Amino acid sequence: MWDNSLTEGEINLITGMYKTTYHSENQFQLVSWWPKPSAWQASSLSIGYWCHDTEEWYQTQLKNIRTSKEPLRLYNNKKWWQMIKFGN
Repeated sequence: MWDNSLTEGEINLITGMYKTTYHSENQFQLVSWWPKPSAWQASSLSIGYWCHDTEEWYQTQLKNIRTSKEPLRLYNNKKWWQMIKFGN
């Protein structure tokens, strides 16, 4: 029997998840290059199909990753949710 859902590890791999320290060496957070499915599904870009606005957002994010001369910011799930909540 096949399972149609991704494991947490597979999601972390696909989104480019990293475990980083912050505020002190004893505090960790998970940050990623791309939003996790839970943040994506809560966004205005998740309308059930891939539309022009979704492609435009994706291409902008990809361009920023590829061409940035500054250190890129990776975001935790809460920040991703805030950033794409209304398609920002």
